[in-house]
Amino acid sequence: MINREDLGDGTHPLLFFLGDGDEKHPRANSLLVGEILIDAGITPSVMQEISKEHTINKILLSHWHEDHVSGVRCFPGAQVECHVLDKHPIISFNDMVELYGQEILHDDFLTYMKYYHLQESTIEKTFTGGEIKHASTGQQVKIIHAPGHSAGHSCFHVIPNDILFMIDTWVPGLGPWYGARDASISSYLETTRMLRSLDADRALLSHSNKILENDELNGLLDEIVRIIQDRNSRLMNGLKETMPMSLDAIRRKPVLPGDMASFEEPFNKSRTIAIRNHLAFLEETGKIISTPRGFLLT
Repeated sequence: MINREDLGDGTHPLLFFLGDGDEKHPRANSLLVGEILIDAGITPSVMQEISKEHTINKILLSHWHEDHVSGVRCFPGAQVECHVLDKHPIISFNDMVELYGQEILHDDFLTYMKYYHLQESTIEKTFTGGEIKHASTGQQVKIIHAPGHSAGHSCFHVIPNDILFMIDTWVPGLGPWYGARDASISSYLETTRMLRSLDADRALLSHSNKILENDELNGLLDEIVRIIQDRNSRLMNGLKETMPMSLDAIRRKPVLPGDMASFEEPFNKSRTIAIRNHLAFLEETGKIISTPRGFLLT
């Protein structure tokens, strides 16, 4: 049985699929707007059930991460689209491995991917953000380029339901997350400002079954900014103007959620990349400088 929430208004159908009641990685929620499916990463069994119950003509992928694309193969007749910046890691395992920084663990990483039945997908069309997809039900899906979590990370505003599918702008247990090489903290902060300006009535996330009201959405966007600022402050704590601190020493700081610190390969690389992304942001904003021996306060 498919776990779903009916968010339609009687005229404009909208189904939110949660998949086995477990929205955690490697599963991610999907949203069905008429014949348009947004993301396909719950489980293959759930995706197959959806394909039997509903006609899916188009799949819009929010970004390249495995927990959002693994079920694409269950819809062989659908046109699959994604942001142009996220196309290559979806169609190529090697590109995905590179962005996760797992080159030295290439075989182990691919074994993990195959365990979750991930296959390289074909992308028939790309978007850049701002496009509007029209469903046969009279609804519109506006594509919103919302980078930070990935370079091409995209959110989707369903009209007239006025529901914003925020995807991985917030990941429960991790908060804002930027643990791949194409992630960007400066882009993440700009995305929070842009999403607030949409003033959507309600919002959904990929890894939570909670439906956020407008005030909860704005509160969550505020929390994202607060967390990023707090992590930056903790990372800078102990840095000096004259004595460089190495990346290895910085990695041992309690900057990120505690459960990430205990990740084993091939996933602890993601934590290092997230730290590097913080350092890049602090360098961009003139707070620190990098030297051959490490990092210094300016």
